[in-house]
Formats: sequence, C-alpha cells, structure tokens
Amino acid sequence: MAETLPPSGHPASPAPVSPPGAPWIDLARARQTWRVEATFRRCLAEFRDREDDCIATLRDSPVDTWGKRVHRLKGSALVLAMPEVVAQAQALELALQQGASAEALGRGLDGLEAALRPTLGVIDDLLRQD
Repeated sequence: MAETLPPSGHPASPAPVSPPGAPWIDLARARQTWRVEATFRRCLAEFRDREDDCIATLRDSPVDTWGKRVHRLKGSALVLAMPEVVAQAQALELALQQGASAEALGRGLDGLEAALRPTLGVIDDLLRQD
C-alpha cells in the first residue's frame, strides 16, 4: 500500500480524510519518479504556488475557459503523484468535454476542490519537514 503523508493539524491545512488506497500524495510512486528529493520538493512548491488559487480562479472565469487550466492541473498532479487530484481533474475535464450542465460542472469543481485543498495542505506539511 502506498505511503500517505500525515496531516500536520495546522489550522490552515484541513486534515484529509482519505479512504484506504487513495493518498493525497503517493510517496512510493513519487520516489520512483523523482530520484532527487530536492527537485521533487521544488516542483511541489511550484505546484502549490501556481495552483493555490486555482479553484477561485475557475469559479470567477467563464466555463468555456476552464479546459486548459484543468488539463494543466491534471498533468501536473499526475507527474507529482497526486491521484485524488488527478481523478477529480480528469472527471471535470470529461464533464467539460461532454458539455455537462452548469450544476454538474459545479459538482465537479467542488470535487476537485475537495481533493486539491488537502493535497496543498500536505504539500505545506512536507515542505516544512527538513
């Protein structure tokens, strides 16, 4: 089973409640992909800085502009071993491609936020560790 980073309990980082087998960051896979930890940590920091406002930006943008941003988020999360973010971004991307209703897209964005927020908190926890 993949190792899951524990939450810090820091008020800004909600404690993720993840079902077994669904870690916020799959460290075992990340360690296979990223052989130099400093590079992985730098990429995590860049992801956090770039995607911290992703959900708010999407909510404030016309739906027809979401596709590129969601696709980029999905790709970055895939490379950084964030399976829940990948799954939610992929579901939202598919809903966009299929012309889903505004209500369905809103639920998809809520799902993406539910995966992204705790993942960003775990990134903060990981980056605080030395």
